[in-house]
Amino acid sequence: MKTIHGIQSIFLKYVLTLLAIAMALSGIGIGTLLGRNVNHATVSQYTYVNDRIAVLLQNEYARTDAVMKRCLESAEIQDSLRNRQPDSLAKEKLELMLSYADLKYLETYVYVDNKENLYLQAYRNTSYEKLCASGLKEALGDEYSKTRWIWTKDRVFDREGNYLFIGRYMRNMEFHHGPGMLFFQINEGIFQNILKDASQEDGICMILDTNGRLCYRTHKDSYELSDKQLAKLRQTIRQYQDADITQARFDLKGLGTVIFQTVADSGFTAATLIPDSIFYTVAVRNLMILLGVYAVIAVVAVVCSIYFSRRFTRPVKEISNAMKEFEGGDFSSQLQLHTNTELDTIGNAFNNMVKNIEQLVQEVRENERALRQSELSSLMYQINPHFLYNTLDTIYMLARMNGEEITMKMIQALSKFMKVSLSKGSDVISVADELEHVKSYMEIQKIRNADLFQYEIRCEEHLKQAPVLKLILQPLVENAIKHGFAKIYQDGNIDIRVWQDDQELVFEIENNGEQMKAEVIELIQMMVKEDLSAVRGAFRGQESGYGIGNVISRLRLKYEDRIAFYYTSEENGTCCTIRIPLQEPEKAADSRNDQRNC
Repeated sequence: MKTIHGIQSIFLKYVLTLLAIAMALSGIGIGTLLGRNVNHATVSQYTYVNDRIAVLLQNEYARTDAVMKRCLESAEIQDSLRNRQPDSLAKEKLELMLSYADLKYLETYVYVDNKENLYLQAYRNTSYEKLCASGLKEALGDEYSKTRWIWTKDRVFDREGNYLFIGRYMRNMEFHHGPGMLFFQINEGIFQNILKDASQEDGICMILDTNGRLCYRTHKDSYELSDKQLAKLRQTIRQYQDADITQARFDLKGLGTVIFQTVADSGFTAATLIPDSIFYTVAVRNLMILLGVYAVIAVVAVVCSIYFSRRFTRPVKEISNAMKEFEGGDFSSQLQLHTNTELDTIGNAFNNMVKNIEQLVQEVRENERALRQSELSSLMYQINPHFLYNTLDTIYMLARMNGEEITMKMIQALSKFMKVSLSKGSDVISVADELEHVKSYMEIQKIRNADLFQYEIRCEEHLKQAPVLKLILQPLVENAIKHGFAKIYQDGNIDIRVWQDDQELVFEIENNGEQMKAEVIELIQMMVKEDLSAVRGAFRGQESGYGIGNVISRLRLKYEDRIAFYYTSEENGTCCTIRIPLQEPEKAADSRNDQRNC
């Protein structure tokens, strides 16, 4: 048997020593971490929060139920249920009593007695028919002695949005008369008050109605829930409730861990979503602890290495020197180790890492170049743009002298089109210039294709000087003309709209041509989310869509993930929507100057 000797033997001695120390310390650290059930503690914390929300829900229901009972027992309500028509004084007293009901978040009320007489606040207007058509009566059910919480649209007073209606049948306590109905309309402040303490937590606390619809939630701005995710959450909770489980915890893939508890009296549900990011944060904290343990291991390993093998550190020094060269940006640094030890593996791994990082840096540079790839053609003409403009002006004057109106119009449109295309090398122009550019393009196309289409451009005045990445509308209009109007010969229409939505600048390009295919729309949606290299190659071999890919690529490079780009196809045509961050003109100008200075 071949004996082990030399550097291999000595190297194995200190490696095994370090391994023993590392295993001992790692065992202590991992054992300590595993001994703590961090996930259980996190879930327990949020379970307590959710239980507290459920208790507050129950308390609010109890308060509303008590108010309803006081209204039922009031002389005004009981008097209205007797077999007589109310006089004006009695009606006024009843309405005043209801107006001062002890409900903190009361918006308004509607009471109908057993003779279909309505009692409202003086500034409200509705009818018995609208009340019947609203669905509130059906929501009360057949149980006459129970107060109901109903989350629904306001079809009684025709107010926008959903409201919480608190309703109950009103029966005469002395005689067997038909019941009346009382409904209080409550604003969302009732839910805000319940969740005000929970908003300090990182989890998303929600209140759902009896049908599983979302009434209110915390952290609306920091964590967005899609309709699909809400539907999945609602479906899962309903499955538990159908199995008579009113309190449970479950993992919902793509969302996190959900804790819910249904309040029996109201039927409303308190639910708390613990996003996976919270558990990841805990994991990172534990990882830092583990890294601290391994840092100690590293220190001990260094000391031991120096103690056991000072004469045998030449390969290690070579690795160190190579890393220093790499820190200076030298990607050509390569290790050539022939020690027949595990150091050879480390050297090869380092060489592979340098190659991978160099490739990543190259990809970043490629992405930066791609932002300006669309301007390459226009850069060719920037050698002497004044020559081009003067030439076009000369042609324009010759056409004018000859009375060629169509030629004049086309040259003028082309001149405006080229000025914006060049725009002195800047990739950012004003909204007004971008609209003028696409307008010039459409004027040229109208001359080329008479009677094919008409267009309309609408833009809010205060947005015309807002900065925007140039040449984003013309490729989309070109696509609409080329493909949307491919099967029509006249009466086409292109509608361009620009408006502000909160802190976003919104562009819509709508045409009444042929609908875009569903698979193309799906491909475009993929392009908005996939890697930029995939965007650039998405339409290779396709008959159309290269211009769309170019626009998406440049938008993502300029605004990163702060954009929205999507198509919608309806019976009357196709609409493209672009959403980008709205910038002040001054800030945009400073940014362009900084780019030029760099």
